[in-house]
Amino acid sequence: MPPAVAATGDKRLAVALGLAGVAVSAAGSWIPSFWGDEAASVMSASRPLSSLAPMVLNIDAVHGAYYLFLHGWIMLFGASEFATRVPSALAIGLTVAGLTLLAARLGGHRVALFSGIACAVLPRLTLMGTETRAYAMSAACAVWLTLLLLRLIDDRMRPLKRGWMLYAIGLAMSIYLFLYLGLMLVVHAVVLLSVTRSRSTLRAFARAAGGGLAIALPVIVLAIIQRNQVSFLEGTTQTRFDRLLIEQWFGNEWFAALAWLLIVAVVGVGITFARVRGWFLATGNPPDALLVALCWLFLPCAILLLVHPVIPLYSMRYLTFAAPAAALLLGMAIAQPARRAVSWLLVLAVLATSLPSWTDQRAPHAKNGSDWRQVAQMIGNSAAAGDGVLFQDKIRSSLKARSAWHLYPDNFDGLRDVLLEQPYERSRWLWDDTLPLTELPQRMAGIDRVWVVSDRHSRWALDELERLDFSVVRTIGLHRTTIHEAVKSVRQ
Repeated sequence: MPPAVAATGDKRLAVALGLAGVAVSAAGSWIPSFWGDEAASVMSASRPLSSLAPMVLNIDAVHGAYYLFLHGWIMLFGASEFATRVPSALAIGLTVAGLTLLAARLGGHRVALFSGIACAVLPRLTLMGTETRAYAMSAACAVWLTLLLLRLIDDRMRPLKRGWMLYAIGLAMSIYLFLYLGLMLVVHAVVLLSVTRSRSTLRAFARAAGGGLAIALPVIVLAIIQRNQVSFLEGTTQTRFDRLLIEQWFGNEWFAALAWLLIVAVVGVGITFARVRGWFLATGNPPDALLVALCWLFLPCAILLLVHPVIPLYSMRYLTFAAPAAALLLGMAIAQPARRAVSWLLVLAVLATSLPSWTDQRAPHAKNGSDWRQVAQMIGNSAAAGDGVLFQDKIRSSLKARSAWHLYPDNFDGLRDVLLEQPYERSRWLWDDTLPLTELPQRMAGIDRVWVVSDRHSRWALDELERLDFSVVRTIGLHRTTIHEAVKSVRQ
């Protein structure tokens, strides 16, 4: 097939699979309730810009670029679950399309086809495709930045100077979007060394990398200053070996078993050929597909795991940008059998074993058990104007159902947030400032009915309300939250 015809076919395949990737991630994405991380995104993006800048200088600078994007998006399309998650689904589509083109360049049309399919259904990516966070976009950035690198080390791309400048800008923008994308420089350096020892090319890469890091220096410095905001990762179990094997990329045991079997098989074949060829003997373009995929998948992960005991930085969500490499390995493995029927049986196995994860990700309480939409709807359907609402404090901010007030505001119209001291948009912090329960007597003046929102099986605030002559008349247990309806007793 002539190269021009093959390139056109690969582009059409990339568009088709990219659209399929959007559909797979977007379908059912509106079903789960918002949860804590998404609350941080929506609430930050809903601030006035004059309030967003001081907040970012105080906390969450690493997400500032995403919040700014989401601010404009919400102005155009609203702040519903579906509206705010669509950008992530679109980013997964870009990831699938870009990986298809990258796989075609590295391994040909069959590898491109199967890699694109695997990318569209990979559980880590279909999960991030339903998140109002920047993780899906980080995967797209990693793919397209890698594709740009491959073009830059291909002699047919001219002018090279402008191309390396584009690489520097792309790297900087990626780091502003998600800081950990700076780790792709390590991957790209190894890939570059595998195909060339040209000093001019290596110097061009070094200059572009240095330029990109220099442009991104403000967010890097702010991230270092604000590093304590990820201190909660110190006690994480996400670095357990079993969780890394299953949850990091593959979602469930059956998919993980199949995926690792295919990856081990393709690595075994690749090592056999590498003994003859040699990966680091500057064999020319394109780079070895297996080397690219393995470095991309494992190097960032290994670096973070090594650093984590000293500086807690590891979260499985943060490594989403390396997930396309897992899809590339799966695509290479599926393309290996000479008989096409075997390859398509493997595709069916991938689809079948990924389906349970896809379904679980779209359950009503899939987001960390969050039931905030139910909380808002229950109170909205039952409360009357002038009623008070109490939200439990002294739990981690990202778990507080208080965020439901801001995420589903129509359900709380006319109600009084009893312990609110200062709303989040007037502060330099992510969340509302609230008063302690000792202030409750002064704050309950004129309120005859109050709705207490707390963790399951919690009696938070009930004793204080009883001392104020309130009695619980109804208790509603939801998935993770309990709502108590308390009314003021009428003295005889």
